Amino acid sequence: MYRFSLGAAALAATLIAGTIDADAQGRTPVPLETMPGANVQTVQLASTTGAPVNVDVISGCVDNIAMFKIVNVGEAWPRLGKLHVLRISGDSMKTLSKRSMRFAAGQQASFRLKDTGTDTLAVFVEPSWYDRPFKFDAEVTCG
Repeated sequence: MYRFSLGAAALAATLIAGTIDADAQGRTPVPLETMPGANVQTVQLASTTGAPVNVDVISGCVDNIAMFKIVNVGEAWPRLGKLHVLRISGDSMKTLSKRSMRFAAGQQASFRLKDTGTDTLAVFVEPSWYDRPFKFDAEVTCG
């Protein structure tokens, strides 16, 4: 399980935008994956009948707001896939959001969930062109 809390408010914007904007002094933007506390999970799945799935799932928590960012670092997807965001509370699991997408190369999707309490939130990437066993690709607990 990946449970952590990011302390700086600037990281909230980073999770959504991907980088911190350069300031007036001309500093270079800092990639999200190098920020302290950011968690990056690389999901690489082989496919026998289509393009492989290669995504980075970036997760974090700031001020009780859980954030997930999924970045396609592989080829364009041949068909729609689904991104599931789930709430895990004790022995139960509930789908909070399900988004169907056909990722282009380099495309990103972001989720922000407020007032998450002490429950664990998780993401599962499900390609439609082959069966993938259910497994959380990233988890975060904010409370």
